[in-house]
Amino acid sequence: MTAVVEPGDPIVAVGMDGYAPGHLDSSEPQIVLPEPVANRAEAVPAGDALRWLREVAATDRHGFALLSGQGWTVVSLYAEGNIIAASRIRGSGCATGEATLRALADAQSGDAFAVAHRLRSEIARALSGLFAAPGWLLMTGSERTLPDILERLRVAAFTGAIHVGFDPRTWAIGLFDGGIPIASYGCDDRLLKPDLSDLTVLYGFDDLSVAVHPPLELDLQEAFVTPPGQAVVPTADNRDLITVESMLIEALAALEYGLDTVTGAPEDRGEGIALTLSATYAHLANAQVVIGVASNEDAPTHPLIAPFWSDTQRQINTERLLESLRLVTIPDAWLVAISALSQAIASRIAQQTAWLSQADATSASVLAETSCDLLRRARALASTTGSIGR
Repeated sequence: MTAVVEPGDPIVAVGMDGYAPGHLDSSEPQIVLPEPVANRAEAVPAGDALRWLREVAATDRHGFALLSGQGWTVVSLYAEGNIIAASRIRGSGCATGEATLRALADAQSGDAFAVAHRLRSEIARALSGLFAAPGWLLMTGSERTLPDILERLRVAAFTGAIHVGFDPRTWAIGLFDGGIPIASYGCDDRLLKPDLSDLTVLYGFDDLSVAVHPPLELDLQEAFVTPPGQAVVPTADNRDLITVESMLIEALAALEYGLDTVTGAPEDRGEGIALTLSATYAHLANAQVVIGVASNEDAPTHPLIAPFWSDTQRQINTERLLESLRLVTIPDAWLVAISALSQAIASRIAQQTAWLSQADATSASVLAETSCDLLRRARALASTTGSIGR
C-alpha cells in the first residue's frame, strides 16, 4: 500500500550524482538536474560571476547555469529573466537562496568556468521544486503502483517535478505542467525527453520512493540580485510599509496556528486545511488594497477555482468554493483545492513581499521564506489525509 514517508523513515537521499545511502532529511532539496545541450560555456573571472549570471538570465530568460571555481560549484535557475533559485552544491558551507548569491558576489580571486542551459519556461518552473524539500513523499507497493500515483497527479493538475528512485543507481525525474507530462530524464541519460519515457522503464519495479516537488511559489527577492551595499529607494511612505508588514505577519501567524490546530481523523483533515488556507487568502486581501494591486489582480487559471473568481471583487469567492467542495464526491477534491489555494496565496504574498522589499528587503526575505515553509507544510499535512494515497 502506498504510504506517506515520515521524516526519519528509511529512504535514500538524493545528491547531484544520484542517490546517497541514509535517511531522507525532509528539509533537504533534491537537486538532480538534466543535462541538455549547453548554449554557453566560457571562463569568467570569479569576481564577475554574479554579473555574468544576471546577464545570462536576462538574455536567455529561462534556464539554469553551473558556475565552478576553485573548491566551489553553484547552480542557479532562472525564469522570466529573473534568478529564482540558487544553491552551492560543492564547497564548504553549502547553502541555498540569498546566501549562495551573496557568497558568489564575494568571490574575488581566481577564475570560474560557467555553463548555461536554455530551457522552455514551463520546464524551468517545474524544475524549481527540486531546489526545495519535497512537498510529500510516497512509497509504491503491491496495492499502489507508479502509474496509479501518476494518474493521481494528473487528476490533481499537478505542476512540478517528481523524483522516482529504486536503488542508488536507478532513478528518474518527471516534470509536469497542470497535470500534463512535459519532460523526463534519468540516471542512464540526463537529456530531456518530451514525455515520461524515463519513468515508464520503472513501472515493473516494486518499493519505489516517489518524492513530489511542487514548484517554488516565490522568486528570489530584490535583495538577492541587488549588489551588496547598494541602497534601495523606497516607493511608499513608512506608514504603509508598517501596515503591509503587520498584515503579512498576522496572516502567516494565523496560517501557522490554523495548521497547528487542524484536528480529526487523517482522512477528514482535508476540509480543515482548505478552510485555514481560505482564511489566509482572505486575510491578505487588505494588503492588496494598500499596495495598489487589488483592482488589477489576475484571475486564477487553475480549473478548480477559476469558476469562483469574482470580477467585481477581484478575488476568489472562497465561501462558495468551500460550499461546493462539501457537496461533491470528486476523488482528491480537497487535495486539489489545497494545491490551488496554496498557489493563490503564494501569488498574493509574492506581490506583497516584492513591494515590501523596495524599502525593507530583509523583512521581505524572511516573510517570503516563512510563507514558503508554511505552504509546503500545508501540502505535506494534506498528503497525510490519504487523499492521494488511497
